[in-house]
Amino acid sequence: MLRKVLSVLLICLVLIACLGTAVNISSAASLPTMPPSGYDQVRGGIQRGQVVNISYPFILTVNIGQLPVFQWEEVNPLILV
Repeated sequence: MLRKVLSVLLICLVLIACLGTAVNISSAASLPTMPPSGYDQVRGGIQRGQVVNISYPFILTVNIGQLPVFQWEEVNPLILV
C-alpha cells in the first residue's frame, strides 16, 4: 500500500516538473527578437576596456594555458563626476 502511494506521488511530482518546464520554454516566445534601437550607437559615460589573453601554467601537464579576460580601461574618477 505504501509503495503504491509513493509511486503515485512520484508520478505527480514528475508531471508537475514537466508542466513547469513547458511553461518556461513557451515563455521564450514572448522575448523580443530585435534589440532596442540605438543599442549599437556610441554612448558616453560607459566604461570601456579590451579583451586580453593571460597565460597560466597547467600544473599536471606542464603546459601553458591561455585565458581571455576583459580588462577595464583606466578611468580617472574626477572626470566622471
